[in-house]
Amino acid sequence: MMSSLYVGATGMKSLGEGLAVVSNNLANQNTVGFRRAMMLYQDLGSTNVPTSSNGMTNFSQAGKGVTPGIVRTMFENGGYESSTTATDLSITGIGFFAVQKPESSEVYYTRAGNFRFTKDGDLITPNGFNLMGNKVVDGVTSGTAEPIKIDFSNTNGSQNVIPPKATTNAGFILNLGFAESKQITNASSFTGLLSSWNGQTDTKNFAQISDYSTGVKIYDSEGNPQIVNGFFKYVGDVAGGNKAYEFIMTVDPKSDTRSGIQGTKSAGILMSGTIVFDSAGNMKDMAAFVPDGSQNPEDFTTWKKAGMNAQGVPVANISFKGKNAASTASQNVGIDFGMSFPSGWDNAIDNPTQMNTLGQNWVSNPTPGKLATHSSTAYKGTSSSKVSQDGYTTGYLSRVRIDPDGYLVGQYTNGESQNLYRIPLTRFTSQDNLTHSGNNLFSASDRVGSIEEGFPGTENYGALTGYSLETSNVDMTTEFVQMIVTQRGFQMNSKVVTTSDQMIQKALELKR
Repeated sequence: MMSSLYVGATGMKSLGEGLAVVSNNLANQNTVGFRRAMMLYQDLGSTNVPTSSNGMTNFSQAGKGVTPGIVRTMFENGGYESSTTATDLSITGIGFFAVQKPESSEVYYTRAGNFRFTKDGDLITPNGFNLMGNKVVDGVTSGTAEPIKIDFSNTNGSQNVIPPKATTNAGFILNLGFAESKQITNASSFTGLLSSWNGQTDTKNFAQISDYSTGVKIYDSEGNPQIVNGFFKYVGDVAGGNKAYEFIMTVDPKSDTRSGIQGTKSAGILMSGTIVFDSAGNMKDMAAFVPDGSQNPEDFTTWKKAGMNAQGVPVANISFKGKNAASTASQNVGIDFGMSFPSGWDNAIDNPTQMNTLGQNWVSNPTPGKLATHSSTAYKGTSSSKVSQDGYTTGYLSRVRIDPDGYLVGQYTNGESQNLYRIPLTRFTSQDNLTHSGNNLFSASDRVGSIEEGFPGTENYGALTGYSLETSNVDMTTEFVQMIVTQRGFQMNSKVVTTSDQMIQKALELKR
């Protein structure tokens, strides 16, 4: 009877500790990224009980009670809640965020992704631990994780600023929907527009003498916006029933600082040429010419074939009047109508005036240019254009986002974006041996086995979602059932104690 008192006491003690586990789960029902625990019990040792059958059929043993076996952390995913903050992150699947204790090399792990930037640019947990990430420089991701820190200073070279990029390519995908020209001087000439331009006078109304005009904003080496205008005129039919259109590409003559061209009638003209379309209106060929800076630009016989960039697109050279200097750095701008010549020009035409000499007998390049997926056309109807360019002005960091691959992407005021860090995830051979360290953190010992880092969505790592938080994986229904079962077990063990006490009391009364 005395032993039953102790057995009942072990049950009450163990189930009391089990209730504490249930209570902790319920207390953390709303804790971000919390992982619920489960108490598993095990029996204490047993003693042999003398019976007449001992050694004949089996051993007769009586248990000595129960004890807590292990409190196991359950790592299944919790629920997910949307957020309005880009740095709220959730993991779906395997992995933990790695965070570092401030002014220490100690690394901890968490599923709670409620991170925020400090005024100094550190991305931290609510209790000040730094989120670890692999820095990205010029598109190359570092192989070593470090505390994420954004330099918010407005100096070139900081992550808060993208320096300007001079335009290197301007795209003009056109539809020249006309097949007759306005009555201008030299209307049937391949140099009608070129001859009509006068950079020494006001050219603002030049569009009125062309059949179609369009423009695109580009950027010089200082990041200043400049306008490149294209003017187009129908010339007539050429060999094979093809249709020819003259074009000139220009900038404001007052901004043109090219040596030998500035101040002349040709000031502002970047390129002149011809675009040829077949009878169906599809682009078939083109020629392009630029002034020779060492010759008289008003003598069109001194012009030369335009050079090509690496993509086989004809280029024009330009330098602009600068704000920070007398002249900006010289830049080559590709003029892309949707046709390229990777092997260069193979026609015999050396300057624009030769186009007039050949006239309608002009023969296209023996080797046709390469058409892009989208190229200029001359379909009858409305004329239109789709312009593009690849330069930009100075940009300042305006916001960040985190994409599913783990990249922390900076978005800038000039419309550009760049990867600043890539956030890794950590996994363990045995995550069951992680130790709770408080503040939603786990620590790792040798018992977790190998510690491996990888990026979201790769191999067996989980997926990462921004504007989202993982909630606790505590299920209230399960916990309330467990609470009831624990309570009933505790009551039954307390009944064992009181019953044993009554039996002992009766035994003591026998001696009276």
